[in-house]
Amino acid sequence: MLIPDNTVPSERPDQSVGVTQQSARLRAPTSVVSAARRKVKSEGEIADEKLIEQARERFRNVVDSENAWRRRATEELKFVDGLEHWTTEMKEERKGLPCLTFDLIGPPVDQVVNDARQSPPEPRVSPVGGGADKDTAEVLQGLIRNIDEDSNGETCFLTGYEHAVKIGRGWWRVHFEYEGDHPTHQKIVILRVPNPFSVYPDPATDKFDYSDMRYCFVTEDIDKDLFEELYPDAAGAGLCDFTSLGDKVKEDWFPSGAIRVAEYWWVEQQRYTSCQLQDGTVVPLDLAPEGAVVVASRECDRPIVKGAKITGKGIIERWDWPGKWIPLIPCIGKEVLASPERQEIKRSMRGMIRAAMDANLSYDFARSKEAQAISLAPVSQWIVAEGQIESYQNIWADANRKPVNALIYKRYRELDGKDLGVPQRVNAEANVAAISQAIATSQNDVRNMLSSWQEDRGNPQPDQSGRAILALQQRGDNAHYNYRGNLGRSIRHTGEIIVDLCPHVYSEDRLVNIDDPDGSRRLVRVNAVHIEKGVQRIYALGNKLARYNVTVSSAPSYASRRLAGQAALLDVAKIVPAIQQRAPDLLVQALDIPDGDKFADRLRPPGVQAEQDGQQPIPVDVQQKMTQMGGMIDLLTQELNKATEIIRTKRIEMESQERRTAMTVEGNMIAAALKAKSAEAQTLVVAETDAIRHRLDLLHDHLPLLADDLETTSDAPGPGAQPASPAAPPAAPAGAPSPNQPGPA
Repeated sequence: MLIPDNTVPSERPDQSVGVTQQSARLRAPTSVVSAARRKVKSEGEIADEKLIEQARERFRNVVDSENAWRRRATEELKFVDGLEHWTTEMKEERKGLPCLTFDLIGPPVDQVVNDARQSPPEPRVSPVGGGADKDTAEVLQGLIRNIDEDSNGETCFLTGYEHAVKIGRGWWRVHFEYEGDHPTHQKIVILRVPNPFSVYPDPATDKFDYSDMRYCFVTEDIDKDLFEELYPDAAGAGLCDFTSLGDKVKEDWFPSGAIRVAEYWWVEQQRYTSCQLQDGTVVPLDLAPEGAVVVASRECDRPIVKGAKITGKGIIERWDWPGKWIPLIPCIGKEVLASPERQEIKRSMRGMIRAAMDANLSYDFARSKEAQAISLAPVSQWIVAEGQIESYQNIWADANRKPVNALIYKRYRELDGKDLGVPQRVNAEANVAAISQAIATSQNDVRNMLSSWQEDRGNPQPDQSGRAILALQQRGDNAHYNYRGNLGRSIRHTGEIIVDLCPHVYSEDRLVNIDDPDGSRRLVRVNAVHIEKGVQRIYALGNKLARYNVTVSSAPSYASRRLAGQAALLDVAKIVPAIQQRAPDLLVQALDIPDGDKFADRLRPPGVQAEQDGQQPIPVDVQQKMTQMGGMIDLLTQELNKATEIIRTKRIEMESQERRTAMTVEGNMIAAALKAKSAEAQTLVVAETDAIRHRLDLLHDHLPLLADDLETTSDAPGPGAQPASPAAPPAAPAGAPSPNQPGPA
């Protein structure tokens, strides 16, 4: 844990302080009181002496105010944790008699603590003014979750809460430390206070969460050798020498030969001018923009928190705290008005233990008395006649200690000849009926004092339904809801302290981890303009003028709400079967099963796919019309395909007929040229043939698919086509006349 100094939080050196000797060995102070003594004291030395004198006086006030509570709380912790029910005087009076101990208080206390452990309260942040916005508030809330998770905040809260339930008050604290190996970046952390008696708060505080404390002490008692090892310069300056101090100071700062080292926190008020600008913004006058028009102003007090590590003799080191509250948070069990020895009414606190201690001790006494009565009851005896068990004494002697298969005796007759009969046993059982009644009464008294009745803890009865058992459990939990409500108030103040520290600790452009309600973690850039999902954003955590409000939700955790939602959704799906048809993907996703997303993707109805892609959902009536139009489009598409096929077929037939006719004409012309045997005629025939072939090439280029179709088309003519001319006969040799044509003239 770091002790801040007067530097900026990102420039503070790493120093640590603790409440145990083991953690103390890791500390190394950065500033100590000089060992050199001057004849003329400087102003700083005079100020230090006044500070130590003030600390002594304030510490004595706290001790006097809380002495009675601390004495009672110590007895209560010994009773419930140490199980020290019988005092030394009681054990001395009952020397040789049973002193049994039964823990009837611990289980109900654990029940109350574990109830908060299942769903601890969670702080919520909302914007108020001064430039605060909703998006930054969500980032702050996610940052608080991340701080809670990284600091194991649940353990810190529940340690203080358990002390509050047991003795009336527990503590935890907020601080900051360096983030990993980064040289400047720091993060806020939550630390637990395992010893509730190590904190001495201002007894004049009025607020329930102690947010108005003027001062506070966190003490640690260490031996002199360890002090000299940890603080050699302070030891050399005489800060561990209490010989010249009075008895009261020695009692407070040198208890039982140990040196008391304390963190002394105090609050000073600083005057400043608050002003309202023309645009309605309220800022300190020293932070108002240059040239801004001030419409109203007034003098206010600003709290300045400071701290020092001290002994009763001097100061070891000092620091300035950037927040406006002392970062120590109490958790109160039950606030009561106490009347101490001085007969003045003042405020105090207590937990669950004090009221039930006498009833538990009464139960212990009754059970011890029962054991005593049973142990002192005489052994059941046998009535036998003289000589009846002669020669069998050993068997009868073990009859009360060992299982014996048979008891043998001799039959004797009296003088008148009458048989003496079987030996008889005398009933010597202990009468514990009255003791058993006292035990039951004491046990019932303990339950009443703790408001922890057996039926209300949820034990099933033969004539009770599950809903009735849950109602009884809830009624039992309501009996202790005041403790849970006080825990929520303390966690709320913790959130306020964290929000107040954020502008000082997270003041630069950096990436921070935040936790979402579902437990997922993501990185967010703060204090810089950036593009997020296509939108320009800035999360100004370093804005010291922004104001945020912190509230606490006592609702169940996200995981508990999810489990309850799953059960409710399955019940609704049974009543409304349409859910299984219209939203099977959402039903599977809500069950939180392995590979649920993959199953949901396959079960998602087509009509809602657009919504998954980020589009607006389509209304049901529009979806029905679209389905009908889709069917009509399919029918029209089929008819169009049929018509297109018919046209294509007709075109192929026409092109095939034209090509056949051209080929027939070409053959006839060749035959005529051969018959004429004229060079001029042959030349004309060749020219005409080239023209026809050119025409066919153009046709082939225009319809490339027709050439392939023509090759696979049947030779039969199409409907309406003329029969093709017979193939031309083979060309005759030159000079030979054709049989069908006359020779040359």
